[in-house]
Amino acid sequence: MIIKSYADGVLFKSIRQQDAALTSFSAYGSYGIELCLRDSYYTLPKRALIKEIFIHSFDSVEDHRQRLFWILFYLKYRDKLESVQHPMVDEIKAVLKERK
Repeated sequence: MIIKSYADGVLFKSIRQQDAALTSFSAYGSYGIELCLRDSYYTLPKRALIKEIFIHSFDSVEDHRQRLFWILFYLKYRDKLESVQHPMVDEIKAVLKERK
C-alpha cells in the first residue's frame, strides 16, 4: 500500500518482503530501537538516510504508540535530526526547552 509519494521516491508498506529499502519504523532496529511490526515500511529508490527514515516515520504514523516511538527516535538521534524542518519537531523542541 502506497503511503506517500515524494519528488524523489515513494513510501509504502507491505506484509510481504519487498526488493526495496526498509524505512520508517521498520528501519529502527538498525538504530537500536527494536519494534515488532505486522507490516514493513519500504522506500524506493533504495537508500538509508536517517533523516528520511525519520520523516517517513512521521508520514506513516497510524496511532499514538507509533508517535511515541517517533519521538523516542528523535530524542535518541536529535544531534543528527536537528535540521529537519517539521511542525512536530518544533513542538518537541519547545517541550524540551520548557523542561530545562
